[in-house]
Amino acid sequence: KVKKLEPLLVMEHGDPVEAGVVYPGGNLFVSAGGTQVKVWDMTNGSLVETLAEAHTKVVTRVALAKDATVLLTAGFDGFVKIWNAARYELLWSYKFSAPITAAAWRSDAKAFAIGMEDGSWQLRV
Repeated sequence: KVKKLEPLLVMEHGDPVEAGVVYPGGNLFVSAGGTQVKVWDMTNGSLVETLAEAHTKVVTRVALAKDATVLLTAGFDGFVKIWNAARYELLWSYKFSAPITAAAWRSDAKAFAIGMEDGSWQLRV
């Protein structure tokens, strides 16, 4: 049996949404689509922040560290970017040899794994 759920909020990202992640506590949601990454307040649907220097090609993944201190974004431009998850400031950028199609933090947030369009994956510390 299929249950029909009515949306509590509907927000317009502006591009097809490729990835998303909810902050601990459930009040903030990060959406990724097109070259943009946006942070939304899920209590009222308002836009909190647009990451100004997100990516030059489609953003394919967002991942929030377990302690919610850093946010990882990855895209078809071959970049992984690490952001301060409270102030939304860019901390580090890493360039890879192929478009990024998957990304995840290790549970201690001291390393991340990425998967690439060429079929390879890497663990970075």
